[in-house]
Amino acid sequence: MLELGNYQVDPLVANALSVIAVFEAPALRLYSVEPHELPDNWHIYPRGPQTQRLGDTYLLNDHYDGILVPSCTINTELAASPLNEVRQSIYANVVLNAERDAVKCIKLKSMHSPIYSDRLFNS
Repeated sequence: MLELGNYQVDPLVANALSVIAVFEAPALRLYSVEPHELPDNWHIYPRGPQTQRLGDTYLLNDHYDGILVPSCTINTELAASPLNEVRQSIYANVVLNAERDAVKCIKLKSMHSPIYSDRLFNS
């Protein structure tokens, strides 16, 4: 959620333009991409063909509904950390294959705004 501030001219704008959505989903079969699988340029925009092929490998695999991947806005050394506890906090992005039956069952339950507490800006 804090990553949202990276995409706004001013983080205060995030409260005005964004909501947090809460979804209900069945158990999803997610593959967690390991650091050694990430291409050298995985964090570069625009993404390269190696990164796209990596996604295709798992998103098109019938054994998975989606993948867990690191955020490209986070320090790349943290995303490749050998410590699971560090790496798992960075792997906050879930990419889903919208054609999977389980993904089609996901339902929006509620939306919340503002997303940030005023305490974040007034302390």
